[in-house]
Amino acid sequence: MKQKIAVFDIDDTLLPYGQEKLSLLHLYALRELKKDCILVLATGRNLSSIPTHIIQDIQPDYFITINGHAIYNNKKEVLFIKRLNPELLLSLLHDCVKLNFILTFKFTDEHVVAHCPLNQKLSSNLKHIHDPETVLNNHEAPCGAFLINNDVPITDLIHTYSPFTFAKAGRNGYEIYDSTIDKSTGVQFILNKLNMNWSQVLAFGDSENDIPLLTKAKLGFAMENAQDFVKGCSNHVIGSCNEDGIYYALLNLNMIHEYKKKD
Repeated sequence: MKQKIAVFDIDDTLLPYGQEKLSLLHLYALRELKKDCILVLATGRNLSSIPTHIIQDIQPDYFITINGHAIYNNKKEVLFIKRLNPELLLSLLHDCVKLNFILTFKFTDEHVVAHCPLNQKLSSNLKHIHDPETVLNNHEAPCGAFLINNDVPITDLIHTYSPFTFAKAGRNGYEIYDSTIDKSTGVQFILNKLNMNWSQVLAFGDSENDIPLLTKAKLGFAMENAQDFVKGCSNHVIGSCNEDGIYYALLNLNMIHEYKKKD
């Protein structure tokens, strides 16, 4: 029976920004690690937006998605779902419209734009919903949200919507999720299921939403590309994802063998 759980954030931890495939060394490292460890992906993404290549190449044992709000096993069967309070989210939407902030909703199967000022652009991959109020009133609520504030302070929003966590993501972005849920509660769910504990966990991340995970894990690794306050919450700072930091960290821990190119 495997005695350790290895938990990985995706963006800017496993994958450099904008890339969809793992580097050769990161792919090798995770495949080797999987021989002795349970592999968990813990991400702000929903399941449908995790690159297919990653799922196929490393075959994770569990997926913690939307910052702990939706958990799946390796067959993509739902183990846990927590949705945001729709009334509170609707109020936040109204405030974002007044402030000209971008707000998106994360459902389990899609990521949609609830509000985007006319003078701003988002990824063409995101679908715009024309009547978000109707969606919130007549459908299941999203599991998460994402706000872009364009350098405008959001201190008042954070205070007003204290049941939500606003975790900094990039320069102007904030992951929004229930304050009782995060990636670490997702790991705790899996630990309970497997009768394991945090002393058996190693975790890798780079952003504010990874902090609870990095602080609770026996070994918490922050990427070199992480902000300083995230690095301060980890046991170790390793090379950036562009430098295959995870591969070299696992190699130094003697958890994998050195990669040797086949002739």
